[in-house]
Amino acid sequence: MTEAVPIDEFLAGEGFITEWARYQGRAILEQAGLTRAGKTGMAPGKLAQARAALARGALRTCGDPDCARLGSPQQDGRLLVEGPPESCEVCHGSNNRRAALVLAEACRANGVRRLLILGGTGANHAELRDLLTGKDVSLRCIDGSAQTVTKRDALRDLDWAELMVVWASTPLPHKVSVSFTDERPTTLPMITVARRGIAALCREAAIAVSGGPKRAGRQ
Repeated sequence: MTEAVPIDEFLAGEGFITEWARYQGRAILEQAGLTRAGKTGMAPGKLAQARAALARGALRTCGDPDCARLGSPQQDGRLLVEGPPESCEVCHGSNNRRAALVLAEACRANGVRRLLILGGTGANHAELRDLLTGKDVSLRCIDGSAQTVTKRDALRDLDWAELMVVWASTPLPHKVSVSFTDERPTTLPMITVARRGIAALCREAAIAVSGGPKRAGRQ
């Protein structure tokens, strides 16, 4: 006879690690008819059904207020359950992902779609694009350590952008940045991010998008 799987252990493995979270998870399993009050174990053959029931009945977050807010549109009647960062269905345990989602939310709410990033490396830019894929936010990124920029290219990018972000703590020679800062139209908002890291960039850009003046968009 196959040994039953302890329900509390199963729930903890699924991200229901606190006593209250396990109570919520158990209620979902009981409502789905997969266990009943007083039982401590579950047949291994029911585990796939149990995971599906938990996915339908609960939205797991890490407890960060941003993840709780960002997750609310996809909650769809599900219980909001706090668990470890790696089980969070919003950020998946990544500060960068959470911050990028905050930026995408701010851009959507304020009608901003095009960001010009001065500085950062190719790896930074690739991660940013990946995090913002499908979020209706377009990026043009200038890797100051790997290229020079003509005045014509700078003017084209400045005309396209709705916010310019100078990532000052990354490799960004003056000869590159000045091509943009000297030609920036007064109607184009600009911020300088002094801290390294994608999360810092996204957070400060989100603040600028939410609180700064908005420029009429052009394709």
